[in-house]
Amino acid sequence: MRISSLLLLFSLLILDTALAQQRGASFQRANQFFSQGEYELAADMYRELLQQNPENIPVIDRLATTLVQLRNYEEAIELLTRFTLQNPGFPNLSVRVGEIYHINGQRDEALGWWRKIVEQNERNVQVYRLVAESMVSRREHEQAALLYLDARRILNNDQMFGFDIAQNFTAAGKYEETMREYSHLLSVNPGFIHAIQRQIARYEDAFFLDTGIMEFEEASHSLRPGSDEWAAHRRMLIWLYNERGLYRRAFTTAQALEDRLSDNSFPVFELGRRLMNLNEFELAEQAFQRYSGSPSHELFVNARQQLSQLYIRRARYLLSYNLDFDDEAASLYQKAYTLLSEIPREAPRYRGMSEVYASLVELSLDYLRSLNRALEWNTRFDSVASSERDRITADYLSGRISLFEQDFVRARLALSRANRAAGTGEMAEKTRYFLSLSDFFAGDYEFARLQMRSLQRQTTSYYANDALRLRGLLQEGIVRDSVSPQLRDYTKALFEYNSGNQAASLERLLPFMELGPGTPLQTEALLLAAHQLTHTAPDIAFSLIHRFIESGQASSQRERLFWERARLADAIAQAGTNTRETGESLRPVLSRYLSLTAALPDSRTGQLINGLYTISDALDLSRAVFYYEELIIEFPAGFYAQTARERIRVLQRAS
Repeated sequence: MRISSLLLLFSLLILDTALAQQRGASFQRANQFFSQGEYELAADMYRELLQQNPENIPVIDRLATTLVQLRNYEEAIELLTRFTLQNPGFPNLSVRVGEIYHINGQRDEALGWWRKIVEQNERNVQVYRLVAESMVSRREHEQAALLYLDARRILNNDQMFGFDIAQNFTAAGKYEETMREYSHLLSVNPGFIHAIQRQIARYEDAFFLDTGIMEFEEASHSLRPGSDEWAAHRRMLIWLYNERGLYRRAFTTAQALEDRLSDNSFPVFELGRRLMNLNEFELAEQAFQRYSGSPSHELFVNARQQLSQLYIRRARYLLSYNLDFDDEAASLYQKAYTLLSEIPREAPRYRGMSEVYASLVELSLDYLRSLNRALEWNTRFDSVASSERDRITADYLSGRISLFEQDFVRARLALSRANRAAGTGEMAEKTRYFLSLSDFFAGDYEFARLQMRSLQRQTTSYYANDALRLRGLLQEGIVRDSVSPQLRDYTKALFEYNSGNQAASLERLLPFMELGPGTPLQTEALLLAAHQLTHTAPDIAFSLIHRFIESGQASSQRERLFWERARLADAIAQAGTNTRETGESLRPVLSRYLSLTAALPDSRTGQLINGLYTISDALDLSRAVFYYEELIIEFPAGFYAQTARERIRVLQRAS
């Protein structure tokens, strides 16, 4: 008898397993029909499975989804409502009733159903989030934000759902409510400021920022001055002004805030660094000068270092975009060098001394063109270098010095080590650029091209423009897969210029001035020669560029040629002292350039007598204005058009 019972039980288990397998196969087949778009067949199979097991949640969920696809909304609502009323512990299915109401155009019923769910679970945080996400899926962002607000009030937690509320108000276009919520969060916890800034920065909308400025200004007026909440709101305003381009308002607000603070923080200094990165040089300089003029201030040395970096950045900007008037770039480089060279004496234990010495090495090479000074500062750098970052910088500086010495093999090895160790960031970009430059000067043009590829893709890099320029030189100088003689000559001329050998550079560039139209790199050679002649003989440079423009030769840099011509006319008209001393090594090549340009029709060149060059006075301010106007007419929306208009106004006031 006992054996018979066991056999019966075993048979029932086998039968139940077989039925379960059959139902599982049917469920998979129904899912397959659904994925193939056979919704009627899928629905029939789901209904059959549901009759066999009315509590099967996956089947209920799939049947409801299928009914929605068939637009049989009422049956789907009835199915889910009946189940959830009998089984209230499944809010994830219950929220779908609201979604289907909403899909069916019954918005009020949907909102009512969703509210009913949270009323039944008003202390359950997960239910609030589940319902809000369901609302968001139907783009009811404002309702989701209001629901989160109710949840925060009921649960008595001022920080809960704060960012969800703000993001949903933003998605609903309720910018004022968004900013009020951010203000609330900042009042509750000033440490949220950076997270709030990241959220706002995602939206490039001027009206959004303007609304934030209005709301945070209003909110800060209602807070006690000097409190943490007030300070956080003022910091937020500084950031908003900066993002909106209201830099002067940001600066004055930062000054007022710093005057009230006693927590040893310096918002003006922080703003100065941001303004420097935005090329807002005048205000950045004022920010750093707040500290650099007071030797007793704890930021005195740091501010002087930042000022030097500002001057270097400004000088590079002027030279990169050909906006250098009255030798401003040279003056800025000299100010930077002076500030940095004083720091070792003023603060011998300064923590950033290695960075100071590294900058002095770079200035010695880039501005002073002095190998001896670079080696001297590099020795001092080695004496204080200690960190891994310093080791990378040491390889970089060694590569730069070797490049200056024309030892391209050693330069490549040192720069390669620095580049590998740097990985990513500014140092990686610098080393990559100088690696390509080293290969370029060594005549390994294909390697130079390979080095530049990764840098060209980094459009925000300071060195991306330099890499693009090198690529342009290679594209123009390599003709039919062969390196042209002009590319090799130009490479040598550029190296001599970078090494401070002006006479040798001009000597190598002279043949370009004598060759006919279509010569590779003729425009580049002309611009490099003109740049070197600007201070000594601007009239010769003017004549060379003027001849090229008037000849009608095609050039991808035609706008820049127009700009250089106008700028040179401007410099000649305001030359002041017309006589310039020339170095002994420069006189022979300058004489050859003078002979070349003096023979041109309508020549406007001067005279070289006993080592003194006298600039021609054939151009006055009216002619300078004329050439700026020519630029605007030819390129009304070009890069230099606005600067040309501003320069015309300056010259007209001066005349």
